Amino acid sequence: MSEYVKLKEAATAYNVHFRTILNWARTGKIKYIVTPSGVKHYQLPDREITGKKIIGYVRV
Repeated sequence: MSEYVKLKEAATAYNVHFRTILNWARTGKIKYIVTPSGVKHYQLPDREITGKKIIGYVRV
């Protein structure tokens, strides 16, 4: 089951601006749910999507 979080947490997880999350939700790129109080919660990405690669450079 996917986890749904608030806008700021979703933007941090995807490493994008919060307006990008809003655009993605509007176009259907990511899913969201609306709570009974009217707050939208956005689906968190898979770990593979947000995995960051650390690249080390060595001068020889």
